[in-house]
Amino acid sequence: MELVREHGLHRTARALRLNYYSLKKRLSSVDDATCRPQREATFVELLPPGIAGPSACTIEMENAQGGKMKIQLQGQGGPDLAVLINSFWKAS
Repeated sequence: MELVREHGLHRTARALRLNYYSLKKRLSSVDDATCRPQREATFVELLPPGIAGPSACTIEMENAQGGKMKIQLQGQGGPDLAVLINSFWKAS
């Protein structure tokens, strides 16, 4: 039963060369959730309280041909700036 908890029913039956359905029937009194291997979280991102980026930002660009681009950002998140800026310079 410990092997099934640690590795899962299918993997245990295959490694021990047991019939999957026979093993499942023997463990029918055990809840299905306990048969699945438990995986621990390997990464959890926590944002520190009170640290925030700028609430507003404006980026203005002008190329040699006179083309202009103005990007105004507010709050967190937003467009992929590298893609937008790269597209602007390539189109010039």
